[in-house]
Amino acid sequence: MIVDDNATWREYLVSLIAGRAETLTCADGAEAVAAYVTYRPHTVLLDIEMPGTDGFTAARQMIAQDPEARIVIVTQHSQRRYQEAAARLGAVGLVGKEDLTRIEELLNHWTTRADGREAFKKSRQSTSSQ
Repeated sequence: MIVDDNATWREYLVSLIAGRAETLTCADGAEAVAAYVTYRPHTVLLDIEMPGTDGFTAARQMIAQDPEARIVIVTQHSQRRYQEAAARLGAVGLVGKEDLTRIEELLNHWTTRADGREAFKKSRQSTSSQ
């Protein structure tokens, strides 16, 4: 599931996933929480700043419904404090929107592996060692 209030960004992420998995898109956090409860998507790519229910609030609500939820915060805010906040709430990780290679790498892992958390750890190790 892709959650972002920017329609262009949502469409771009859908294009990255095309042919790999079915996608569900939402324009805000409240819509995303409702869709998560109904569809239980494998992975959620979730923006932080959105009108109404923000991404962190939506992530908390999804994780409360399903502690195994695989949520990746995808945002323009990749500073350490946002990474720490994402980790505290139980998100799989945080990827900056400027790091399109990393997003695509994660999507490649998740379309071939069932465990997104393990794929994120391996991806993170490979990018930090470069």
